Amino acid sequence: MEIHGAQIFGFLCFIVKVYGQQTDCACYGNDITIDSLMPNCSSSDGIIVIDSIYRAAKPLTLGCSNPVSAGTRDEATCCTYDSAADCRIDLTSSDIPNVYSDCTGVATCSKQVTWQGSAPDCNATYMTQTNYMCMDYTCFPKSDFLEFCDTSGANVQTTPSYFFNDGYSSGISHVNCCACVITASDASATIGLDVIDLNLYDSTATCLQTVFVTDSSGVSSFNCSQNNDYVIKRLFTSTGNTLTVTLKSEAAAVGNGKAWFRASASSGGLTTSCSSVAQCPDETTTTPATGQESGNNTSSTSDSSADTGIFGLSLLISAIIIAASLLLILCTCIVFCVMCYKFGKSKSFKVTQVRSKDTGEALSNNKNRSRISQSNSSTQSGVRSSRPNVQSLRSDNRIPRGQQNSLVSTNTFSTGINAQRPSENWSNRNQHFQRTSLTRVESPW
Repeated sequence: MEIHGAQIFGFLCFIVKVYGQQTDCACYGNDITIDSLMPNCSSSDGIIVIDSIYRAAKPLTLGCSNPVSAGTRDEATCCTYDSAADCRIDLTSSDIPNVYSDCTGVATCSKQVTWQGSAPDCNATYMTQTNYMCMDYTCFPKSDFLEFCDTSGANVQTTPSYFFNDGYSSGISHVNCCACVITASDASATIGLDVIDLNLYDSTATCLQTVFVTDSSGVSSFNCSQNNDYVIKRLFTSTGNTLTVTLKSEAAAVGNGKAWFRASASSGGLTTSCSSVAQCPDETTTTPATGQESGNNTSSTSDSSADTGIFGLSLLISAIIIAASLLLILCTCIVFCVMCYKFGKSKSFKVTQVRSKDTGEALSNNKNRSRISQSNSSTQSGVRSSRPNVQSLRSDNRIPRGQQNSLVSTNTFSTGINAQRPSENWSNRNQHFQRTSLTRVESPW
């Protein structure tokens, strides 16, 4: 079959129109046929999923009327959202519950625009009251959906996979349990389960409807505390490539509550089949979920946990904390290194001073030693110069006794005692020279 470029272009436009986000805006005014939000998916045989709803105020400089009338309605200038210039106020299902509940899961709806004061969300440069309203929404084709209690036994191969209660967006109509089985083609894949619209019915504080999720790790249960108020959230992530979602409803809850799910695979495609089941999961063996964005409460970790960081904080805040911690550690290391450097430099300076002082003392001691050495040298020279006389005198001791008298007579002594007693004087002198010859002069070193 030949495929023309026009056919391809038309198919792409259909995909964009069906799955792409669309926006519908309207002015606040008195004509309900014009001044109303009117999202429409009927042309693509789809149903509406609301992404966001918001009111907005235009700058005063534009001079827009509020409310508008037939003669003052300028939708292009005053009732079309300008992200760069307008002041936007987002609305939740608690702000406008009827708009979310009446427009979610239907082909088309119509809701008249309402207004609110722009302060304190907007400053004085904007209109004091919001003057228009917008809805961002997506159309999902019904052909991609299965009902929980489907009787055809069809296996739908779509990624992602969508399934809801029978007759959605009307209330849950079955009693007991119906289940959908989702299998990923990739054996190593995991399956994420999101809630698009979960509004289980409770009466007198007793939840009469329950969702059971079964995977390889066990069974987890979810009740009315997990209602999402039309905000798409991750409910569960499987540990394997197979997931079973069971919707149980008590007889007293028939006609109430709604459940719409989306399943997606981490890799590969999905095959989904739904039908009624003879037996509901045993609630005594299930693990009840405790949070609205719960994951696997037995052993697996949900994708929602992957969106959180340390201490359960968001990834952004966790990244900031980690970066600040690393910066603090770096600064501490730098300060420590600087202190060590300064301490080492100061100690090196003190060691240098001590060494300089020791060197100076050593030089001074060397000079003193040199002086002492010179003095001792002169002393020793004097001692050495006197030794020849001593030796000559010693040699005189070896003169024969017969010649000693002649030697004594030739020597002249200055004292009278020596002249009168030559023999005694000679004996004393011999003893003196003997003592002198035995004297040792010690070096100062």
